[in-house]
Amino acid sequence: LVEKHVKKEKQVAFYADQLNIGSKKLTNLTKETLGVTPKGVIMEELLRISKKLIVESSLSIKEIAWELGYTDVNNFSAFFLKETMVTPTEYRKSNQQ
Repeated sequence: LVEKHVKKEKQVAFYADQLNIGSKKLTNLTKETLGVTPKGVIMEELLRISKKLIVESSLSIKEIAWELGYTDVNNFSAFFLKETMVTPTEYRKSNQQ
């Protein structure tokens, strides 16, 4: 579900609704099963896709941000920096073949 919708939906409530359960129940089940919160699962998938697009595509960082549902490239860059400790541009430079 997260793989399918993460580019447009980043809210736990959306996924809980899709599964016809409450957000609290989803959080408990996800933590019990995967050891992380639903928000953590969403962020991990978003980061995985971000890294893949940064390294494997010729899209600009701004285009990647838009592709992932960010309306402001600065919000995407801040998310990426927080999760990886490098900017998207630095990540791209260090992972070029």
